[in-house]
Amino acid sequence: MTMQVPECLEYEGDWYALCSLPLEPYLASWSERPGFYATPTCLDRMYVGHWRIEDNRLFLIGLVAHDREGNAITLQHLFPGTELPIWADWFSGQLRCPIGKRLKTILIGFESVYESDLLFSINEGRVVGIEKRINVASAKMQEEAMDIPAFLRRYPDQGPS
Repeated sequence: MTMQVPECLEYEGDWYALCSLPLEPYLASWSERPGFYATPTCLDRMYVGHWRIEDNRLFLIGLVAHDREGNAITLQHLFPGTELPIWADWFSGQLRCPIGKRLKTILIGFESVYESDLLFSINEGRVVGIEKRINVASAKMQEEAMDIPAFLRRYPDQGPS
């Protein structure tokens, strides 16, 4: 697995990368997952959702997805007869929007560490809490961010015990 392309979230007029997948619980309720298709390894879920928080509710406002033949898979395919925006009342959990410089690169999913995170606690599509978390880089993280080889770092990686 490689670093993944984030979702997009609009909040108070600003756009953020969204390192959470609020559409997944909805798709998990399907007996068969839609026929999404994408070739890049940085898009394992094979779609990118566009989201908005408005009036303390989470909405799905757009989707970029295609099938194997290159045809667009739209929100109308996933939510037939539903008007936009689509209230994400199926989602409960935390949404994470990284902010600032990347302090540590982790080449798996959304695991990289940034200067801070804007965290939204969601219960059945409603925002129940918002927190800004500051992430502090340790000396080891700063060296890794500068791509200093392990054998030159002040804190060499521990070998097998």
